[in-house]
Amino acid sequence: MKQLVPNIPLADINSILPQLLPNNDRNMVIVSFNNEQEGNVYPTPESLLAAVHAARSTKVEPYVDTVKEKPLMTKLPRPGKIVKEKKNAELGYTELKLSNGVTVILKKTDFKKDQVNFAASGHGGKSLYGAKDYTNLAVFNDIVAISGLGGFSNMELPKILAGKIANAGLSMGDKYMGMSGGSSKRDVETMLQLAYLYLSGHITKDAQSFSALMDSWRTALKNRSLNHDIAFNDSLVATVYGHNPRLLPVLEKDLPDINYDRILQIARERTDNAAAWTFSFIGDFDEPLLRKLICRYLGSLPTKGKVVKGHLTSSFVKGKIENVFRRKMETPKAMACVMWHTTDVPYSVENAVRMNMIGQILSMVYLKTIREDASAAYSVSAEGGATIDGDYHDYSVLVTCPVKPEKRDTAMTIIYREADNMTRTCDAAMLDKVKEYMLKSVASAEKTNAYWSGVINMYRRHGINMHTRYRDMIKQQTPEKLCALMKQILQSGNRITVEMLPQE
Repeated sequence: MKQLVPNIPLADINSILPQLLPNNDRNMVIVSFNNEQEGNVYPTPESLLAAVHAARSTKVEPYVDTVKEKPLMTKLPRPGKIVKEKKNAELGYTELKLSNGVTVILKKTDFKKDQVNFAASGHGGKSLYGAKDYTNLAVFNDIVAISGLGGFSNMELPKILAGKIANAGLSMGDKYMGMSGGSSKRDVETMLQLAYLYLSGHITKDAQSFSALMDSWRTALKNRSLNHDIAFNDSLVATVYGHNPRLLPVLEKDLPDINYDRILQIARERTDNAAAWTFSFIGDFDEPLLRKLICRYLGSLPTKGKVVKGHLTSSFVKGKIENVFRRKMETPKAMACVMWHTTDVPYSVENAVRMNMIGQILSMVYLKTIREDASAAYSVSAEGGATIDGDYHDYSVLVTCPVKPEKRDTAMTIIYREADNMTRTCDAAMLDKVKEYMLKSVASAEKTNAYWSGVINMYRRHGINMHTRYRDMIKQQTPEKLCALMKQILQSGNRITVEMLPQE
C-alpha cells in the first residue's frame, strides 16, 4: 500500500466513475422493492428511468466545508482536587474521591495496548418521570446521541475530532444515568472533555439531525406491524412485564409526542449534580497525567441540584400466564417462548453460576430432543439468568423455540417435560462440557478491560465479588446442586408462555 498509493495519479481516480456510470442506459439495472398492499401505486419502468435521467441532468453544487479548525473546548474549567484515596488490593484498583463529591476508580491494565475505557453512572433515570414523558424517555438515548455538543452540531463533531480516537456518550436507564466511552492513550483528554460537556449542560439542539432521524423513523415504523418477529417480541415483552406502559414500543403514531426541548431539559436535570456519580477508568493509561485530567474535567463538574435516587419500575409478572395468538402469514411459521422465574431464592454468585449452567445444559437437551429426535424445530435455545438490582433480584430460565407449526404440540410438550426432568436429573457429561467451556471463557474474559469494568461495578454497587472464587465455584458444581435450584424455580409457580401461530 505504501508503495502503490503515492504512485496512483489523480487522473486515474477521476476516470473510474465515468466508466462505471456512463451517461446512457447501458448495463444498468434498476431494482425497486415495494410493499404489496391494496391501493398502492407502484412505479413503472418508464418512471424509474425518468428519475435516473432527471438525476443526471441535475446541477449539483460542490460541497463546501464551513467547519474551521477549532478546539473542542476553548475555555478550560477550573480543576478540583483529590481529597481522599484508598486501594482495593483484592481486585487491584484505586478509588479516588474528588472535592466535588465525584468518585473515580482507576485500574491500569496491559491487556490491550493503547486502549482506555471508561464507564460512569449516577442516580436518577427514567423512574423519576411520569406518563407524559414515556415517549421522550423511550427515545432519550437516540436523541441525545444525534444532538450537538459544546456548540458544534452532530455533523461537525466528527470533523473536530478528526485524527483523534476518543468517544463518549450519555444514556438513561431505569434507576441510573450512565456514560461510557473510550480513547487511545494520547487522546484521554479529548475523551474527558466530551464527558465534561455532556455533564455540564453543553448538549445543544441540532434541528437538522433531529429532522433526519424523525424521517428515518417514519419510514422504518410505517410497516413495523407487518414484521412477525417484531410482533412476537412486542407480545413477549408485554406479557412478561404485565403490560407495563413504560415498556410500550414507540410506534408511528407516537412520533408527534417526541419533544426535543423536553428531552434536553431532562438531560440537564439529570446531569446538574455530579456529586453521586462514579467514573471507572480501565486500560493502558498514563496514571499521573490521568489524575491531573480527572481533577480538571471531573473535579469541576457542577453539583447544583439535589441527588434523587431512582427506583425499579418493572419486574416479571407472577403466576401462570399464557398468551397464544395467531397472525395471518404468507409463509406459516410459529414461535414459542417459555419462562420460569422466582424471586424467592436468595441471590448469590454461586447460584448465578448454576443458572448459567442450567441454561447451557437445557440448550443441549432441547437440541437433542426437539430438533434431532422430534424434528419439531430448526433451532431451540435455553438461557439461565440471575439479576440483582438493589434490594430486587430474580432467577429465570427462558426457552426460545421457532417451531414448525404442525409440530407445535410436540415441541411444547418436550419443553415442559425436560424442564421438569431437570429438577430430578442432570447429565454429568453435559455438566463437564459446560464447566470446561466456562473455565475457558472466564480465562479469556479476565484478559479484557470490559470484564474488569463489570466486576468492579458489581463489587462497588452490591458488595458482590464476581472474580476471586469464580473458577472454584464452577469446578464445585454437581448435578444435584443444579437440580435443586431448578426445583426451587419451578416450585415458585411462575411460568410465562407466549406463542405466535399462523392463522388457520
